[in-house]
Amino acid sequence: MSNAAVRSLTASTLAALTACVLLGQTSPAEAAPVRTATVSLRNIDEQLVPHELVHGDREFGGNGPRIKASVTLSVTGDKRRILATVDFNARETKSDWSETRGSWTKTVYYAPSTKRIEGILDGSYSKVDFVSKPAGFQLFGPTADFVKFLGRFNEISQAMFFFANPAAKADTAARREMKRLNDLVKRGLAYLPSEGNHVHIVAPSSGPVQAFAIVGDTGGPDISTDTNPKDDTRINGIKFKRIRLRLSDVKKK
Repeated sequence: MSNAAVRSLTASTLAALTACVLLGQTSPAEAAPVRTATVSLRNIDEQLVPHELVHGDREFGGNGPRIKASVTLSVTGDKRRILATVDFNARETKSDWSETRGSWTKTVYYAPSTKRIEGILDGSYSKVDFVSKPAGFQLFGPTADFVKFLGRFNEISQAMFFFANPAAKADTAARREMKRLNDLVKRGLAYLPSEGNHVHIVAPSSGPVQAFAIVGDTGGPDISTDTNPKDDTRINGIKFKRIRLRLSDVKKK
């Protein structure tokens, strides 16, 4: 390469870098590297109790209710956390159409101190829509201990995850039983008795949620007047899948 060509190339490079500085941009060498990582989200292991009375009285009377629940993931402005916004609605299917709703936002992921979240690569929205039933297929024995309930809910979710794993292809009795369990959960027909209530275990068709645990109709007044979860319509827990994120390194000063 001739000296003139070298001088021309150097001048062009300097001009490009100068333009980046003037426009407030970083050069490719200065850009923080971005990588893909698969992470675990924090499950929501507290009972979320709606108490707003939208319509009717506070009793479903065995008429459903029809339940709609969803989770939407979002990244905070500082790129350090992932939030899960949970929306819930339960409405009686006839009579005076008693209805309640609630919304909650929970932090389900903290980025490491040296990383920032650039985006969520997998689906960020899950929903279920079903009619609460007075009975269904009982998955395990009843429990009045919420910690034990969460443990059993986790067992169910893990069984669903195993069945969804393409590597597990053997046609065994255990796999057939897990398939039956998975089908019941997806149809909203599986429940886990807890504190005298039927807690429906329901799986959305897509998104970051593996399963919701939801109470619809109860033995007493259904729509709570407070945040106490006993014998009230509520979300009993939410189990998340592992999801993929785009993470960047924090630029060292």
